[in-house]
Amino acid sequence: MRRLFHRYRIPIIYVTHDQEEAFSLATQAALLHEGRIIQTGSPAELTARPATSWVAKFLALGNLIPARVVRSRPMRVETECGILPALAYSPSARVGKTGWLLLRPGGGVLRPGAVRKSGGIRGVVTDCSLRGSGYEAVLQCGLVEIKASADKPAAIGATVAWHPQIGQFLCE
Repeated sequence: MRRLFHRYRIPIIYVTHDQEEAFSLATQAALLHEGRIIQTGSPAELTARPATSWVAKFLALGNLIPARVVRSRPMRVETECGILPALAYSPSARVGKTGWLLLRPGGGVLRPGAVRKSGGIRGVVTDCSLRGSGYEAVLQCGLVEIKASADKPAAIGATVAWHPQIGQFLCE
């Protein structure tokens, strides 16, 4: 279908609840929630810069942790797992603002032991399973559960430090 859509260059509105199908066919997409358009853009734009926590959750982009902005430049947010660096694409992300920190499971570094630099999260491994060519570890950090990708299996019960890529602060 994708080849047909592009070959004939006819605008097509295609409605589906299947995210994989939608993103494989679309050049532009609109995400609707409760009858309202929440965000529009290319599939790449929607996954790279979700506008809200609902979009991030709907697209299963990663860990969403309650956060509060404690510094604006460079941005730092306070979470149950510590103070972490963040990016924000919304002008309303000011000091004192509460929202969500989106931390993607991939791209970070998982190591045994304590956090050695700022921006790291210390947690206890509660589960670890093979996912494709790597592993997914589930960490407990206070009341927050975090999924983190790892190159090697992590022992259940072990205390580890995860240094994720910089997160994105979402106001909603």
